[in-house]
Amino acid sequence: MARSFLAEAKLPKKFWFWAICEANHRLNILPITQKEGSIDPAFMTTYHFEFFGTKPDYRILFPFGCMAHFVAHIF
Repeated sequence: MARSFLAEAKLPKKFWFWAICEANHRLNILPITQKEGSIDPAFMTTYHFEFFGTKPDYRILFPFGCMAHFVAHIF
């Protein structure tokens, strides 16, 4: 996922660390199921919710490499 972020944004390898951090963040807010083999929404959750107890804020998702992406992480 990090490699695709760098390729899509046409960024050099020196941004590798930030791409890995962003990939980790996005994987933590993706929905997962608590019951194996079930796609019932009643059993869906995220790693973020399981750890912090709050729903993730999806408004912070921007394309990797855009100016708003870096500004959102600063504030």
